[in-house]
Amino acid sequence: MRRTLLVGLASAAVLVIVAGAASLFVDVDRFRPQLEDMMTSAVGRKVAMGHVALSALSGSLSVDDLSVADEASFGRAPFLKAKKVSLGVAVLPLIFAKQLRVHSFQLRQPELTLRRSPTGIWNFSTLGASSSTATSAGAGAAGSLNLSIDDLAMRDGRVIVERLGAHPEPNIYDHVTLDVREFSSTSPFPFRLSATGPGGGTLTLEGTAGPLSAEGIGSTPLEATLDVKRLDLAAIALLDPTAGIAGIGDATAHVVSDGRRVTSTGTVHGDRLRFVAGGSAATAPIDVTYEADYDLASHGGAVKQGNVRIGKAMARLTGRFSTKGEALAVQMKLAGRQMQPADLEGILPSVGVTLPRGARFRSGGLDAALTIAGSFDCLAVSGPVEMSLAVHVGMDL
Repeated sequence: MRRTLLVGLASAAVLVIVAGAASLFVDVDRFRPQLEDMMTSAVGRKVAMGHVALSALSGSLSVDDLSVADEASFGRAPFLKAKKVSLGVAVLPLIFAKQLRVHSFQLRQPELTLRRSPTGIWNFSTLGASSSTATSAGAGAAGSLNLSIDDLAMRDGRVIVERLGAHPEPNIYDHVTLDVREFSSTSPFPFRLSATGPGGGTLTLEGTAGPLSAEGIGSTPLEATLDVKRLDLAAIALLDPTAGIAGIGDATAHVVSDGRRVTSTGTVHGDRLRFVAGGSAATAPIDVTYEADYDLASHGGAVKQGNVRIGKAMARLTGRFSTKGEALAVQMKLAGRQMQPADLEGILPSVGVTLPRGARFRSGGLDAALTIAGSFDCLAVSGPVEMSLAVHVGMDL
């Protein structure tokens, strides 16, 4: 027993000495050009990094000042920056065979900038796309390095979403965390993404993606569940802050993409909603159950079924929408029959309508067949609204 213990201690001591020697004498910074070439080939964009150091005891490489270039059409500012990157490596092949085998990759406090072109294309959509330049750059690296990544992660990141139009102030999503297991470009892989919204609230997207499309991650198949809690609608980048649209939103959605079309079903719950700049917060919540699809090439989609509920009143929302332009554009129809005015009172302030003090509807029926058209920050609503057998009480003359 004592002899076994001594042998174990001696072996551990040898490993510590070898690891320490590796840290002193193995110049891992020599692998930096190969790492840059391999990562450039993987993401399809120019990757640059600073000093590379080895911590043999933990089996990791530390990379300073990593940056990933943006697509040329979006300018010269980087798409991604990270002060520190940790790569888990196999130490013995590195020491004895000068081979670098990466099994994990973690970005620490990175900053990503998302930009959208006036035609509706996002700068991340072509990330990972096959490129003749990138392929030739990484060809030599692939032959000399044995690279496999089991765990891909981002910790405490920041995503900056730049706006288009007259109010280009960016929106910032903090505490962004990403976990990808068994990443592969040729087979599906599980992932989980979470973030804190600009005005509070949380977003979580969890599911499976892959295999990676040759056109980039924007065309990669995906099946996931989106969970949104207490998101400030006035602060998200999809809306112009001058439109007056505000409120707190919760949502749960199941999203499926084949790389060409996206289908989604789910529910949306809105509190304290406001739809016009001159309005005030609604006192009644709105619940929506929907089914929609979206074409990634045309940047247009359709709401096939949308049930809008306010109390016991229900209306049906159908129509088309487009993200091709500076603002979301819609062409919708909203129709409801025999809705109780008492149920709708709570949303009147959100569209700038105020009843006299103390007034309320006690009974009646309301029919509406409305057309909603235009950009989301400047909608035109038209159509008949008919009220019958209404009893209105409590009006202060």
